[in-house]
Amino acid sequence: MEAEADRHRRDEQKSVGELRQALDWDRLIVPDVVVPAGDWASTSAKDRHVMAAAKASDAGVIVTRNVIDFGIADLNGAGLVAAHPDLFLAATMSEVMYIETLEAMAAVRRRAPKTPPTLHAAFASEHPRLFKRMRALFPNVEPEVTQSPPAEVFRGQRCLICGQGRATEAVTDGICNECVAARAPK
Repeated sequence: MEAEADRHRRDEQKSVGELRQALDWDRLIVPDVVVPAGDWASTSAKDRHVMAAAKASDAGVIVTRNVIDFGIADLNGAGLVAAHPDLFLAATMSEVMYIETLEAMAAVRRRAPKTPPTLHAAFASEHPRLFKRMRALFPNVEPEVTQSPPAEVFRGQRCLICGQGRATEAVTDGICNECVAARAPK
């Protein structure tokens, strides 16, 4: 998986090996897992190692732009869910965490967008759910043009908020009916 991450990094970014050493990740990172033949047959062959690592680490959630690559039966059998980053962040990120993240990003950026409001507007392009959820924090900020939404943003039977297993019908876009009701304005 490190090789795949390194393939996607930009020239100015550190390799996974450099980050591993600088941040002492060896005690935190799950070692590569060998996937037995025949396991997770409904999941894309190139992503079965991701399923194996997530299960081995008791992660619960696989955050990926390629939700459709993970078989529903495989996810359910492993006790996992797959969620698009936009859905995951919109469901789990607090307003305080969002503001702190934007401020931290703005503090180190050298080029635009480099203020919390302009970063918020830029996030709308790839994270429209997150933008909508956090819109009240920046009421006068208009979203940058959003891309076409992915075909699927969630697969699995566990709620992203409470983590409880629910019947498939009771989980809509990764959040169970009880959590939707609990988050609704009163």
